[in-house]
Amino acid sequence: MRIFNICKITKTCRHPYTATQRSEPPFIKTAEVGYAVSHREYLTYSIQTHVPKKLASIQNNVRETLHSLQEHFTNITDQGSSDIVNIDQPIMTTSPVVKKYDVLINSYMNSGSRFTGQLFGFRKDAFYIYEPLWKFSVFNYFRPQNLVCSTTQGSVNCGTGNVQTTNRLVPPRGRAMSPGATLVKNIKSNISITDLLLESLNSMYNCDFSRIENLFVPNVHDATDLAGPAWLPFKNCMRRKPKSTCLKEEEKRCKNASHVVTKVLRLTNSAYDKLLASRPNLKLIHLFRNPFAVVNSRTESKGYPVKDFSANAAILCKKMEYDYQEGLILLKKYPDRVKFVFYEDIKSDVQGKIEKLYEYVGMDLDHSVVKTYNKVKTNKGNSNTPTMAKTRTSDNAHWWRSHMTFLRYQQTRDKCRTMMALFNLTDFKDRNQLMNMSIQEMNLRPHLLI
Repeated sequence: MRIFNICKITKTCRHPYTATQRSEPPFIKTAEVGYAVSHREYLTYSIQTHVPKKLASIQNNVRETLHSLQEHFTNITDQGSSDIVNIDQPIMTTSPVVKKYDVLINSYMNSGSRFTGQLFGFRKDAFYIYEPLWKFSVFNYFRPQNLVCSTTQGSVNCGTGNVQTTNRLVPPRGRAMSPGATLVKNIKSNISITDLLLESLNSMYNCDFSRIENLFVPNVHDATDLAGPAWLPFKNCMRRKPKSTCLKEEEKRCKNASHVVTKVLRLTNSAYDKLLASRPNLKLIHLFRNPFAVVNSRTESKGYPVKDFSANAAILCKKMEYDYQEGLILLKKYPDRVKFVFYEDIKSDVQGKIEKLYEYVGMDLDHSVVKTYNKVKTNKGNSNTPTMAKTRTSDNAHWWRSHMTFLRYQQTRDKCRTMMALFNLTDFKDRNQLMNMSIQEMNLRPHLLI
């Protein structure tokens, strides 16, 4: 045991630790003439005796300072003001304010976008606009320089369009309409097609539907299974009031929401630079899905007007590649506001992945939302058998591997080799490998993972 000599026996021991003090330290006799304490006992004594005194002294000083501050503020505020802090109460700390962002989910048909969109848009604090550009075209998408591209027809699938044709309001069958009717009112004469669509999105994020009333289609944008609960009052309103009146009421609900969420399928990432620059409160999530899964889903979806799925695979992968390359440019320019996401990654752990995405866009954590809307609603299938429907629902991310023929897999692979390399997708050599679920179908690079 290490020994510290405290004081020797003299006529007068002047060491501060003596028996004459209020608290006497634990002295022990040693072989030397004198008294000493052990190292452990000395520390214990010091901590028990002096630390509380020091803390009490600091506490008194802080309390006196707070009292002085209170007297100071009392002199400059009304007598008895409730704004004065009660210094006898514990000082409470508050969590930092989380910035809440609007969300744009950009994706493709049969990509899992409906499932992803409802997890963001069906929340009570969100206002969701399902496929806001649907009325401009169902099976086309738009690129800068007025390019109009088909998602269904031909390998050379883009041609030059014009604003007047794109913005023309086509009346429902059997209903008359004035020749000059447009989808968006009061547009500039020299506006491009992509700028027309961006202006429409901007109006939606501003919750101003006056110019874009004709973009909202009954039984599409107010369908509760597609658009969510925020549009149920609109649907009920339309039974007794004009559309313009009902949209005004919907504007109020939009403005009261913490987040405005849209799911867009008809623009490429190259168009969004202007929107992101003008709306600093907007975040872009680009949703990818394994192109083999997308093609397989399209072959099994009723109403998808494609016969040559090999050509359709080429169109899909060309758009994916374009979105990826343009998305990288946006990601470099807006590193905290652009994110690549894969449907398969979300489905690997829906609760955990969506919670991370909620944090990314400033949405409050709500486990009940994920629990309620973590449900896959599949498109009506061509086979439409109970077994097929069950398979699609239970393993929606990977069911294509047990359904796609190896010939179609090879045809799709031949058209999508660039995307296979970019996304690090597995190249299956035969039907047995394709169906062997122990072999992973992709090994996504870190920047593609949530």
